[in-house]
Amino acid sequence: MIYDPKHEKHDLVFLGHRNSNHRGEMLDAVGNRFDLKVYGDFKQPRLWGHAFCSAVQASKIVLGDNYLNHIPRYWSNRVYVVLAAGGFLLTPRVEGLEQQFTDGKHLVMHDCHDDLFYKIEDWLKRDKDRRRIAQNGHREVHRHHTYLHRTRELMAKLKELRCL
Repeated sequence: MIYDPKHEKHDLVFLGHRNSNHRGEMLDAVGNRFDLKVYGDFKQPRLWGHAFCSAVQASKIVLGDNYLNHIPRYWSNRVYVVLAAGGFLLTPRVEGLEQQFTDGKHLVMHDCHDDLFYKIEDWLKRDKDRRRIAQNGHREVHRHHTYLHRTRELMAKLKELRCL
């Protein structure tokens, strides 16, 4: 049975594994200062489907993190999944991400731990602005970043390379 958090409300949620030292340190630091719920960690199961969407929608802020935050054009698919579920995403700034999403319009990016803490405190106070950004991100993903969009891009690239 998959745990369904639909009745729980949290300021912050992180959906993913504690699979690196920097991520564990970040989650510990955030959890020591804020109401943070972590799914996919040691004590809570990973969430999928409706349970994932429920957890996203039951939190004010969804924290993003990538296995390696310093590699250009590398970010987790959680960016798309969280936005598609209607979440407000606060994620590390990664080179290339701003070519797909506008910081402060579709999601919010942070540059370091101090910036992360500042933005958490700031955005927790701004309910209306958070909801607006979450709605913008949701629309942007559904308009430009679905599997159908990526399949069309792949097919066009294959035709361009004369592989089809």
